[in-house]
Amino acid sequence: MPQLPELSICIANYNGAEILERCIQSALSQVTDFEFEVLIFDDASQDESAALIGAKFPELRAILSDKNVGFSRASNSLAKIAEGEFLLFLNNDAFLEPDALQQLWMESRHTQGILSLRQIDDQTGEEIDLGMGLD
Repeated sequence: MPQLPELSICIANYNGAEILERCIQSALSQVTDFEFEVLIFDDASQDESAALIGAKFPELRAILSDKNVGFSRASNSLAKIAEGEFLLFLNNDAFLEPDALQQLWMESRHTQGILSLRQIDDQTGEEIDLGMGLD
């Protein structure tokens, strides 16, 4: 019997075909000492997003909506099917550094509540946000 993931990465997507593959690859490429899963909700995209998900990531659990329900409902739908004890909501235009999940995991051992990741501008490399723990 496969081990359940400890963390579910939930990616809501709308018309993000140009950036979605990089986002998913950055999630799948994480080096961790725990199990995690990647889930995708395509919010009735009008571009090639659904085809990209089916062709390049058929092994991932995905919800392909026929109606645009918005980010909040998309995220809630992902939370309902997530098997992880913890959830990471990742925007489709966000790309994780290879050790981002491991760093977040180590930080979570000392914090209760909601954690946010450090954010770096992809173009300039400038730090935008340090990330933090929230109650």
